[in-house]
Amino acid sequence: MNTFTHQALRYSSPDELVATLVPLARIAIRRGEPVVIVLPAPLPDRLADHLGRDGAAVEFTDYADTYRSPAYTLAQLVRTLRDHATNGCRPTVVGSPLIGLRAGAEVLPWLHIESVFNTALADIPAHMVCSYPSDRLTATVETWVNQTHPELVRAGGDPVPSADYLPPPQFLAAYPAPPAAPLGPPSFELRFGAEPLGPIRRMLATRAADAGLSTDRAQDLILAVSEAMTNSVEHGAGTGVLRGWLNGQLTIEVHDAGTFLDDYWGLLPPAPTALRGRGLWLIRQLCDRAHIWSDSTGTTVRLTT
Repeated sequence: MNTFTHQALRYSSPDELVATLVPLARIAIRRGEPVVIVLPAPLPDRLADHLGRDGAAVEFTDYADTYRSPAYTLAQLVRTLRDHATNGCRPTVVGSPLIGLRAGAEVLPWLHIESVFNTALADIPAHMVCSYPSDRLTATVETWVNQTHPELVRAGGDPVPSADYLPPPQFLAAYPAPPAAPLGPPSFELRFGAEPLGPIRRMLATRAADAGLSTDRAQDLILAVSEAMTNSVEHGAGTGVLRGWLNGQLTIEVHDAGTFLDDYWGLLPPAPTALRGRGLWLIRQLCDRAHIWSDSTGTTVRLTT
């Protein structure tokens, strides 16, 4: 098969998941195809034990590093599959976006990237299996899973087409990122326009030092804020407001009165030959958390690092 397949695998216990993945991995290994497993401990060790000698052919990737944030995960798994899809190989990757989430964590951003995978990998032969523990699937989350995966699999069963699947732009439009929770009065606030950003960058460097950020993390945040401000000036309302909070960490918001027009919200990795359209994608790669939303007041980018 020379197409991208994207499946949601539901399972009720770790034993059931392992029993389902072992034959899937063995089939791919015997075809000479790469297999990448990105699951939290102790699942990789259990899979390796059950695979025996075949386990040596499997690439076990660090779960906590790969699933550090939705946009980062998207970029990492897209890169992994593209790197392996060479010389006629059809790689298989098994991940699990929800199993490692802390209690109370937002689920929707992870389903946003599940949707975007269908566009980002549409042109390569690869097999992605996203495992979902049944006890994490509320009615709403189950709906989102069905809408973001073209195929559904129950442990031990065969894949079936998802009757509820939505193309990525349609899913993202139906379930946009909601406004972030208010943070109270900001520690600092200023308006900006088309003037040089040098003074603002220097101010941000001072605030980052006050927050205890390392030089590298401060530079990442300043670059991300600069990109957000440039987007406001060039593609938004032409002016905007910069706000910041120092409350144990440094949080920055860039707001303008413009309308957000990117169907993929900066989640879709830009083509290597693209000359523009990298700003929002870069912002998401640079920060631990980038929350981007639009409402009746305009568009807001909230960045935390």
